[in-house]
Amino acid sequence: MNDPRLWRDRAQRTRTLANRRFNEGEKQRLLKIATEYDRLAERAEQLATPEVDNKPDDLSATAQVQEGNSNSPILPLRKVQ
Repeated sequence: MNDPRLWRDRAQRTRTLANRRFNEGEKQRLLKIATEYDRLAERAEQLATPEVDNKPDDLSATAQVQEGNSNSPILPLRKVQ
């Protein structure tokens, strides 16, 4: 259920269904559900795309390679004086 296409498809189908309704309250509820499906799609995209933190204090893979420890996912913390 982490496929954004699934949620976007559900949002579109729900909007189509909403546009066939004559009852305004029912239509608005369906449009709200479609918006929530869009949010789920956005969240699925975020989970599928790893975020890279480029802050200077980031202990990333670059810092690990500089320390000669490229196989370790975590660097030990050092005391700053």
